Amino acid sequence: MSRVLFKLEIVGTEPGLVSKQSAGAGRFEVKPSLRKSLDVKLQSICTYEEGTKVALEFRNRGATPLENLAIDFGPDGVVAAGKRNLRCPKLDSGHTEQIELIVAQNRLEMVMAANLNGKRSEWRDSRAVEPVHLEKPQRFRFLEPRRLSTDSIRIEEADSKQSARQDHSTYLLNADSKYHLRIKPAHEASSVKLEEIRNVVHVRRTECERGEWIFTLEVFAPQILRRPERLFYEVVAKEGKLSGEVPICVRRTFWQFGAKASEWGFLSLASGLYGMWVWLKGSGEFEFFDLVRILGIPGLLLAYWSVDCLQYHFRK
Repeated sequence: MSRVLFKLEIVGTEPGLVSKQSAGAGRFEVKPSLRKSLDVKLQSICTYEEGTKVALEFRNRGATPLENLAIDFGPDGVVAAGKRNLRCPKLDSGHTEQIELIVAQNRLEMVMAANLNGKRSEWRDSRAVEPVHLEKPQRFRFLEPRRLSTDSIRIEEADSKQSARQDHSTYLLNADSKYHLRIKPAHEASSVKLEEIRNVVHVRRTECERGEWIFTLEVFAPQILRRPERLFYEVVAKEGKLSGEVPICVRRTFWQFGAKASEWGFLSLASGLYGMWVWLKGSGEFEFFDLVRILGIPGLLLAYWSVDCLQYHFRK
């Protein structure tokens, strides 16, 4: 917001006919530009029969965080495999968001919108997609997905029916909990098969309601620290077999980690609290080890949280 003073000058058709009028000071709202804040990079990786695989990177080069960033890819049918839209609750300055797509056409359109300083800003952009031509035929890489599926995916808690929390596109799942994975294939499918993750995710039941496949999942965490995982599934459709994946992260809550603490830790805490109570009554002295006993479990939880966050950041 800035205050400016401007003049309106009208020049007539007759020589010397000039009319000047002062409009006075006024307020003009200058909306921030998403185009200047968001840097978009597109790189072609390889070319399949279905289209060209591209890597997209969106970087916030401005000083203002981008909130509720929404990116839609078009036109219809351009995305042969991958997510047709990208959502990011907050993209801080200098941070990036990446996504890979299989593009079936030679041009990709993007409709981007975000909140900058509380104001909604939009930007439309179009990028050319160059196919990758190799001098020698590309060899097939074992286990590389050839036909990917674009489906509607949602994970919710089995009891409360609330959607599971997400970190960008990764679902955060708590250990020792049950969830419902809902997959609605983009194409008419005769079956959907979900692979389990040994000792981590077990499929207890599979249902199909009005074209939507519902898997009841039981989640475990054999390890103490959280780590990223991927659920792979296969869709059998008229077009053939399509594959897809769901990124997840299995973690333990503070309460679950506290329950794993040894009994001596709780006994030590009780002993420390008892020593403080005796000291407050004036019946004894409050020793240093009583303070260590009291702060032992909170300090252990704080150290666990710090190590967990650091290792997960570098493993993503």
